[in-house]
Amino acid sequence: KQELETDSTHTEEKQGKVDGAENSGSVPPLNGNACNVKIIKGIYKGKYGISCGLKGEASILVKIDGENKCLRRTSVQSLHSIGNANSQLDDIKNNYELRDNSYNGVAIFTEQDEVYIKGGKTHRGKTGKVVKVCKKTIKVKLDNEDNIARVNHEHAIPKHMHMEKEEILDFRVAGFQEGPRFGEKFISKISFTDKDAILFDKTFLHHMFGRRILLEQHSTKQKIQIDTEIENEFGSFQIISTKLVEGEGGSSLKFQKPKDIQSVYLQTKGPGLDELSVEDILLSIASFDLLPTRKVKARMELFQSPAHKSKLTGKHLLEFYEHTMFKDIPESGHEGCGFICEDLLNELLGDDAYAKEAICIQVRIFIPMMGVYKGMLMKKKITSDEKILLPESMKKISASKQSNVSKKACLLVTQAGVDPSPNNQYIGRLPFINLDAKKPPKSFETKKLSEMFQRLFKSLQVPDNIVKDYAKRSFQKKGSKKLADIRHTFLRGVADPTGQIPANSVFVTGIHIAMDFPSEMFITRSPCLKSSDGCLIKVMKEKPTSMAEDDYLWLNSLPFGAIIFGFPEHGCKPIPTLIADGDLDGDRYFCLWDESVLNHISCRSLSSTPILHQDENVLTKVDNTNEGWFRDTQELMIDPSFREIHQLTTKLYSLNKKAADKDKSKFLRNEDAEAYANAFNESLKNQKHGTKVRLPHKLWDSIPAKLQVHLTEI
Repeated sequence: KQELETDSTHTEEKQGKVDGAENSGSVPPLNGNACNVKIIKGIYKGKYGISCGLKGEASILVKIDGENKCLRRTSVQSLHSIGNANSQLDDIKNNYELRDNSYNGVAIFTEQDEVYIKGGKTHRGKTGKVVKVCKKTIKVKLDNEDNIARVNHEHAIPKHMHMEKEEILDFRVAGFQEGPRFGEKFISKISFTDKDAILFDKTFLHHMFGRRILLEQHSTKQKIQIDTEIENEFGSFQIISTKLVEGEGGSSLKFQKPKDIQSVYLQTKGPGLDELSVEDILLSIASFDLLPTRKVKARMELFQSPAHKSKLTGKHLLEFYEHTMFKDIPESGHEGCGFICEDLLNELLGDDAYAKEAICIQVRIFIPMMGVYKGMLMKKKITSDEKILLPESMKKISASKQSNVSKKACLLVTQAGVDPSPNNQYIGRLPFINLDAKKPPKSFETKKLSEMFQRLFKSLQVPDNIVKDYAKRSFQKKGSKKLADIRHTFLRGVADPTGQIPANSVFVTGIHIAMDFPSEMFITRSPCLKSSDGCLIKVMKEKPTSMAEDDYLWLNSLPFGAIIFGFPEHGCKPIPTLIADGDLDGDRYFCLWDESVLNHISCRSLSSTPILHQDENVLTKVDNTNEGWFRDTQELMIDPSFREIHQLTTKLYSLNKKAADKDKSKFLRNEDAEAYANAFNESLKNQKHGTKVRLPHKLWDSIPAKLQVHLTEI
């Protein structure tokens, strides 16, 4: 109150007394005069401040908690002029709340008004002129079109109030728009299997380097030598990242799909272009030189993560914020999952029905002032200025040590990184989850229960006829009239935003009105090659004594599609790490609650397990004083052994399957099957650590000779 009075006096002395509306319930327009305002949209929603003047046609400066913020005019609502503000701030708030239900921040239109359509599916992003005003909608003659669109009032704003987003150039390199378009026409080795591969902002690398990016992709089966540098008439190119991506054809199982090597080059020199140093660019983003060489290679793959593409706008989800909106928080079993403010998540995803249904997002975050982060963000009620909370397990590279680095942050939502997934949205509409929901469309179909999970159930002593029966009734063909009796799905794992879910328990979103959902279900993670990979876990179905009623109601308001893990007891391992060595940085967990299977299954129930060694997810640093750190990383990128490790991983998967199916009594509990499974898990970690894969020598003959160099005896 004192600050408002001080600001009011200062403003009147400087600008003269303003003519404001009497405090009679009317809401005066935002005209740049100093007045009390309430923020009705965006990350500062619910806060109060003082307008300090307009900035352009679409923005306004507002003083919030002593700091000036530039906001869209559509996100701010006037309370009354300070010139006539004799009442206290509490009275202002109370008076505003009485009007809140009648106003709702929706503009009132008249015919011939020019509008910008900000919401809806069909006409979002278009402009036009109002030709008719109805009770809930307006008819708009679209610019440059013959069509007349019917638009809900809340989906339109006056055209002059629409503001295009400011383009952030902090991470763009010089000449990012000036490089040539590369392809087979110019460089014979280069081929694009994806026409969209050279679009800006598909990945963080594309955002940074634009047209100076050169992409090479070929099958691992082809014996092609990858070069660290390319020289031609267009200039010089240096390799900056390589990554294994899924090729075409093959099995539907992830580890049996053929792989392609995708290599990204940067044009460092060229006619009319500024010369670039790859090392300097990377060090301006984060301290790569503090990581071991193998970790540098692995972390560069984060820069190649493709972004989620909005179905409404067609744009990829790369957004930029001030670094002060992010905050590091202590690690206490988050396992790669942080939190994001509910309102910010809604705004990020488009502020529509799809955005409101979102539970969590998988992200890559690049903040020179703080570091590079990877993992999940679960939505949470956050009232502080820091809207995104990042635990230590999300940080993969430390902050840049260079001076004068960007104070911006880039947040990328990954390609399949928004939950609930489309499949879980449909499962959430099945009768056993929500009896009153609209049934899934005829296009809804389910995949057959994979052989991997059927094999696991048999290993856990579920009779063969029970497994086959469930596999049959849980499968639904496209267009089938009868809904499948599906009692399993993959749910994205996230950390508890309330901090009150009991240890060793989970909360499954969207099941509060489900029929007969059990208090304990089966859970595992793919791939599951060992019988110990599957276990039973408690499901929280009632409000714990320590949990606030509001938090419990909020959890129950979330749609079906995620599994929330309670934090571990002090000194104990996080539960996800006990489920096939899982975590919460993007893993989807296979969950099954079918009673016929659960009644026969024989496996452990999850319980507290003491920590015996340091968690691998915690960031480790090395003092890498070698000035050639990036050259060493480039040599590692083109090392053929990485292709061989993938081949070894695929071979071990097949051998595990073969050994388990051969033993009709033990299945995955067969001695050889377990040995292959352990070796398979070690091969997955080889890329990070470069360690040999342990396998009993008696089994070496089953491995091709060229791959045996990566093995060691137990």
